[in-house]
Amino acid sequence: MGAAGYASSFHIRDVSEGVSASVVPRLCAVILMILGLLLGGSPFLKKGGCPGETEGEKGPPEVKSVGTVSILAVFIVYAAALKGAGYLIATPVFMFLLMMILCPAQERRPGRFLLISVLVTAVIYGVFVLGFQVQLPAGILK
Repeated sequence: MGAAGYASSFHIRDVSEGVSASVVPRLCAVILMILGLLLGGSPFLKKGGCPGETEGEKGPPEVKSVGTVSILAVFIVYAAALKGAGYLIATPVFMFLLMMILCPAQERRPGRFLLISVLVTAVIYGVFVLGFQVQLPAGILK
């Protein structure tokens, strides 16, 4: 992803000499590539080589595919619903569902999750709409 971002930053048109609009995307792409290399190489940097080579290592943790698929599905539905339902309706539902998926079953507190979702949505809406004067998708609340 970092390489693709870096390559696509060359399509940004420079309107002035010196520091241009392509500097930040290129910087982010380079940082993303460095972090990706560090993350990908971290198992090999540990003492003893690859996970599972020595007797004491457990190997990589198991990935729960149900949670991963659920999170991906919630993101896709949120992206699709954002234009139709609008930011103020879709975002708290999205945040609530993500918290319910990510939190262990014995620690779930739906009331608290709902309150957090609504408050965070309101704060973000206030910052962008009132502070930055950026329009967010209104959806059915037009």
